[in-house]
Amino acid sequence: MIGAFQTMSAGGMSRPEFLAGNIGEALMTTATGLCIGIPTMIAHSYFTNRLNNQLVENVQRANAVSKCLDYR
Repeated sequence: MIGAFQTMSAGGMSRPEFLAGNIGEALMTTATGLCIGIPTMIAHSYFTNRLNNQLVENVQRANAVSKCLDYR
């Protein structure tokens, strides 16, 4: 989009076809960012939830062991 604004500032809006390449480039970089970002966010959520579940299980096991040691 920076290129599109530079084209507009250099030549005005008399030839909008000059903007098409710059706008197309901006759309491609946006699509690429989404293709990388969305799966990354899904993986992050999956592994964060998995880690949290493991932490909860470990706390529950530690509490169970602690209770067993208290009865002795």
